[in-house]
Amino acid sequence: MRAGTADIVTVLNTQLTLFQAEDVLSQAQLARLLAIVSLYQALGGGWEPRMEKPVNAL
Repeated sequence: MRAGTADIVTVLNTQLTLFQAEDVLSQAQLARLLAIVSLYQALGGGWEPRMEKPVNAL
């Protein structure tokens, strides 16, 4: 755009395409991580909430 080879509309459309692709990538990464957690749980994995030890007042 600075060199005059592209107008602002082309630049904005290109940025929009980039942002949409990044959004799709983020959604795919989230879906992958959620699938890993679901698989772990389905195989019997899990975690128990950690109980904090009571603090002695003394």
